[in-house]
Amino acid sequence: MCVGDAARAMARVGAGAVLAVDDGGLRGIFTERDAVYRVVARGLDPEATPLAQVTTPSPRTLGLEQPFGTALALMHKQGFHHVPVVQDGQPLRIVFARNAIPRWKTSSRSPAGATASLSPIDRLIN
Repeated sequence: MCVGDAARAMARVGAGAVLAVDDGGLRGIFTERDAVYRVVARGLDPEATPLAQVTTPSPRTLGLEQPFGTALALMHKQGFHHVPVVQDGQPLRIVFARNAIPRWKTSSRSPAGATASLSPIDRLIN
């Protein structure tokens, strides 16, 4: 798959990232930021650049049973906005930092309080 294919797939579903999977295992993650910094800024052709060449390999992951607050804390601490969710080594989904925003808007609690009480990851991901 080339970068252009991945970008079109992301645009089609409104996602900010796509997982690179090979033989059922997670090999990397490709984000909007990767598209800008690793492809566009370097002058690479998205139609000729293999996705594997510009993904972030072996990204940090979370298990399906971990609370959403754990994902937010990991993203904040590590400085990224997407975390793959895996179960038994198989990638299932991606948690996006933006998943927390609607919860905060409708909550009378502060974001810190709201994240502590959020449901498990599997109910809050795209």
